[in-house]
Amino acid sequence: MTEARCDRRRRGFLAAASLLSVIWASCAGERDATPAGDSASEPTKSASHRTGTETSPGIPGEVLSLDVSASGPVIDVLMAVSAEPAARLLHRRSVDGGRSWRLASEVDLGDRPMHAPHRGMDPQIAVDGDRVLAVWTSPGDSPWGSGPMATSLSTDGGESWTPGPTPADDGRTDGHNYIDAIADPEGVFPVVWLDSREEGRGLPSSSSRDGLSWSR
Repeated sequence: MTEARCDRRRRGFLAAASLLSVIWASCAGERDATPAGDSASEPTKSASHRTGTETSPGIPGEVLSLDVSASGPVIDVLMAVSAEPAARLLHRRSVDGGRSWRLASEVDLGDRPMHAPHRGMDPQIAVDGDRVLAVWTSPGDSPWGSGPMATSLSTDGGESWTPGPTPADDGRTDGHNYIDAIADPEGVFPVVWLDSREEGRGLPSSSSRDGLSWSR
C-alpha cells in the first residue's frame, strides 16, 4: 500500500470515528425527542434540513456498514442502513471537514440490492471530485448467499445516482466479496475483490475511468 493511500485511509478512519460519535449522539437525541405515536424512523425536521445542510446527521435506521473517503475538507460517507423490505444505501457529504453535512441521498441500486451489508462486508466508496462510485456485493448463489458486485455512479457529488455494470468479467454469481475501491491520482477507479475463479480463491482487479466500462 502506497504512502499516499495509507494517508487517505488514516484520514478516512479519523473522519469515520468522528462521524460515528455524531451519528450515535444524533440518533439518541432524535429517539428521545420523538413524540408518542410518531415514527422513530423519520428524522426530525429542522431549519438545517430545510436549508440543505445539518450540523448533526440524523440517520433513518440502524447503521449496518460504513465506508469513508476524505480529501482535504471534503468527506464522503457511504452507509447501509436498516429498512424494510431491504437495507438502503445512503451517501452524505461534508465540504467543511465534518462541521456540517449535506442531506443524505439514496444510492440507486437498480435491480441489484445489497447482500447482508455489515462491518467487514461494507459497500465501498471511491471519490474523484464530484464523481462518486459506490460498489457492493449483491445476492447470489454462494453458500452464504452472496453474488456478483454491483455499482452506482454519481457525477454531481452524490446528489443523483445511476446504476452501472459490475467490474467483474467472469460472469459468476457465487460471490464477489471483500471489495476495496479507490480513486487514483489520475481519476481512475481501481477495484479489487475476492472470488472463486479457477476453483480457488483469487484476488482479481478491474479499473474504470468513467464507471460505465471496466477493464482488467
